[in-house]
Amino acid sequence: MWDFVIAKAINNFAYGTFLDKISWLISYRPFLICSVAIIALMIFWKDKKYGKYFFVAFVIAVAMYGLFNEILWKGFLADEIWFSERPYLAYPNDIFPIGKLNTDSSFPSNHLSFLTLSLVVICYFYRKRQIWILSLLAIILMALSRIHNGMHYPTDVLGGILTGMIYGIVGIKIANYIYKK
Repeated sequence: MWDFVIAKAINNFAYGTFLDKISWLISYRPFLICSVAIIALMIFWKDKKYGKYFFVAFVIAVAMYGLFNEILWKGFLADEIWFSERPYLAYPNDIFPIGKLNTDSSFPSNHLSFLTLSLVVICYFYRKRQIWILSLLAIILMALSRIHNGMHYPTDVLGGILTGMIYGIVGIKIANYIYKK
């Protein structure tokens, strides 16, 4: 119940204003993917010391995300085991959608999973306070925008953050293993 109450409050906050356009842009998948890809490629090309190591960890984490979130969970397990209907579909009179209308399981948030895994790998290699603060801000903005857009409940975004952290950490561990051999 609290999941719905929070989702409704965030979705209805400033609905129909300029905030909708900002929220849509933050959640726009091509914008997310291109932004992360540009940063990853810049690190790969510019950082002579850690660039290749970073890129291997990043690619492994993204591959795990694709396999587990996109194929295994959303493609198979959600339908067979646990399907979580998106808020705008479950409560059409209370929560209003913004952006592309997806009908797959809302749990976990793929946007948050992808963003978090990317930022975990970046923060591991570049342990600067500014990067950590910007990463935290990016995750908060994405989480709020996915809820504001009516696509996710708070538990969905938390699930996305958790899975993204796991993929990022495992990607780093595997890259460490590869580079120590």
